[in-house]
Amino acid sequence: MRRSAVQRPQHAAPLAAPLAAPLAALAAAALIASCDSGAQGGAQGGAQGGAQGGAQGGAWASYAPTAPTGDVLALLTTAPFRYPDRACRPLSELSAFGPLPASAQVEVSAEGVEQVCVWQSHVGNAPEGIPYNAIGSCDLPFTQGPSWFVPPARVHESDAALLDDPAYRAEHDWTQAQIRSSGCACCHASSIGSGNVSGWDVDAPGVWTDNLSAARLLLLSGVIEGDELFSEYAPEENHGFSRAGAMMASTDPARLTRFFLAEFERRGGGMEDYALADGRIEALFGRFELASEECRAGVEGLVDGRLRWEGEAARQVYVQEAESALPGFPPRLDRPAGTTWALYVDADGAPVSSGALALGDVPAGARQVVPEEGAPRLESGRRYRLFVTGDFMRPPYASCLFTAP
Repeated sequence: MRRSAVQRPQHAAPLAAPLAAPLAALAAAALIASCDSGAQGGAQGGAQGGAQGGAQGGAWASYAPTAPTGDVLALLTTAPFRYPDRACRPLSELSAFGPLPASAQVEVSAEGVEQVCVWQSHVGNAPEGIPYNAIGSCDLPFTQGPSWFVPPARVHESDAALLDDPAYRAEHDWTQAQIRSSGCACCHASSIGSGNVSGWDVDAPGVWTDNLSAARLLLLSGVIEGDELFSEYAPEENHGFSRAGAMMASTDPARLTRFFLAEFERRGGGMEDYALADGRIEALFGRFELASEECRAGVEGLVDGRLRWEGEAARQVYVQEAESALPGFPPRLDRPAGTTWALYVDADGAPVSSGALALGDVPAGARQVVPEEGAPRLESGRRYRLFVTGDFMRPPYASCLFTAP
C-alpha cells in the first residue's frame, strides 16, 4: 500500500482493523468517496453548466440539493453493479470546450470519424476542462458506489476574501475543474446536472472546500494508506489523469495533494482527523487484511463437484489459488493473479445460487472472465480459495479454503 506523504500520528488507527459489519462499509463509502454518477440526460447539462459553475458563487442560504428521483434513483438503489465500458463522442461535438489539452487522447472510429472516448467508471476521466458526462453516461458509475442520498452541508466557514487572492483562487478553481472531469463528478459536482449530488459538492457556494471535513480533506489528498484499492486506469488510457499519490485522479496528482493538504493545515486539522480518515478506509477495505478460513465440510467450498456457500445468490464467483490476493474493485483489481476461475453475472442476468454451479459452468446471463478461453483446471491436492459475493465490493458470502480432490 502507498505510504503516507506526510508524517502521520503514531497512534492513528491501523489499516488491519477488521470490518465491523456490512453496513459499516456501506456507510463509510457514503461518507468518504462515493463516486456515483447520473444518467445520460446530465450530459447536456454538463456540457452547458460545467463552465458556469452551478452553485458556485451562490449563497449557502439558497443552496439546497434535492434527493435523486426516477431513473437516477433506480440506478442508485436497485441496479446491480454495471461493469465499466467505454463511451465515445465525435471530436466535432466537443468544440464548445475549446482546444483539447495535450493530454487528451483522440481516436479514429471504424467509420473514420475522430472521436474522444471515456471509461464509464468512477475512476474514468474526460479530458481536462471537459465535464465527465459531456462524453460518457453516468448510468454505469451510478451503480458502482453507495446508493443513498446524503445532502452536502457546510462544515466550515472560510473568510470570503480568500477567493480574492489570485494564487489561492487559481488552485481552488483548478481543483474544481479537475474533479468535474472525473466519473466521480456526477455525484460530487452539481454543475454537471446529473440528478444527484451527495456527500460533498465541488460546486458548493463560495470556498467549495467548506463542505469537506478535515478528515475528508486528508482522504482526498491521498496521504492515507489504502485508497489505492479504489482501483484506477493508467494515464495513457485516461487522458493523462493518474491516481498516483491522490485519491482523485488528476493530470497533476502532486499539485492536487498539495492543495488538499494546504486546506487541511489552514483549517487546523489534527491527529484525530488522521484517525477518522484511517477508520473510514478500514471500514471499506479492512477485509483485505483478514485471512480466509477453512471451508466448512459439506457446507462450503467444492462439495461433491458443486460450489457451495452460505448466503444469498451471487453475482461473482471465484476459485483462486490459496495464496492469491482477494478480488477487489474493477477495473484493475477484480482479477488478481492466481485466479483460476471467475464467473460474472451480467447486469441483466439472474444471480446464481449455492450448489447451482460446477467448476466451469456458465449459465445463461453470465460470462466466464478467467480464463478468457477454455475450461478451468484444478490441481489435485492443491489448496484453493472459494470467494463469492453478492456484487463487487460487497462483503463476501464466502472466502474460504479447500483442497482440490
